[in-house]
Amino acid sequence: MIKMRMRQEEWKEGRAERMDTFVRMIESSLEKNRVGLEFLSGIMRENPERVRIGRENILIMGNLASYCIPLEELVEIFNNPFTTSGHGMPSVEVHPKWKWLRNHTNACIQSHPDREKPAMDSLAALILSLLDDRNLYMQETQEPFRGALLALYGIVESPISDTILEYVKRMPQEVIYDRFEGALHIKGTHGFVWHLESCDPEVKSYTISSSFRGGPRRIHTEDTWDEFASCKDIDWMIRELAKAPNSMLNNETRLPVRTGNFALSVAKHFAPLRRALSEFETENSDGDVFELGDLFG
Repeated sequence: MIKMRMRQEEWKEGRAERMDTFVRMIESSLEKNRVGLEFLSGIMRENPERVRIGRENILIMGNLASYCIPLEELVEIFNNPFTTSGHGMPSVEVHPKWKWLRNHTNACIQSHPDREKPAMDSLAALILSLLDDRNLYMQETQEPFRGALLALYGIVESPISDTILEYVKRMPQEVIYDRFEGALHIKGTHGFVWHLESCDPEVKSYTISSSFRGGPRRIHTEDTWDEFASCKDIDWMIRELAKAPNSMLNNETRLPVRTGNFALSVAKHFAPLRRALSEFETENSDGDVFELGDLFG
């Protein structure tokens, strides 16, 4: 009983110290953010033509595009993060270099998580990365950012063409980028060369065709937006097409293999896939998955 009272007294005696520690932690966090705000202000002062405060947004003029970070949402996060939904910085609006669009694209750009980094430093780092957006494009983890720029411009001649060229040269797959044709040519297996094109204004995403040893092109899907459901990321498509059509034989790919027109179309020009689909239909004869007669028509 005496020992219990002693422990209670020790606990009570430590309350003031614990409170002081808590207050110092909050004060330290506020001070770090104050220093971060000075850093952010310095970036804006040093780049008055490229970073400025608009009526509703922080405006950043990058090398590849122009960007907006909504002020109201940003301030709400700093005022009281407990009342805001979601995590991280607001989504960044992505606009062409030469004009602001009502129907712009958006990118979620998040830095690596760092519990020691104050919020103002994270905002400053985001703005610096958008000023150096060519380097941001090259970062492996920034697929959403690349996707937003590609959705904005496509792969025809544009402010991002040089950056796309540099990026695909770094990829382990064999890819040729033709900016004037608006196409990426990817070396596949079994003599296939795949062609990703985005020059048709009616196509939401990409058209995929293939050729065999320099022969004519065979269109397999008019628009990957419809055929590939959520699989529209160009990095993903390059990786998957570089392994095809071989990867389609054993379903070792996320390309549409057992359903849809894409597999049927490829099978018309690739006998091993025709046989694989025929065996698959035989094993699953309860449902008409494919109209295999069309493959030989």
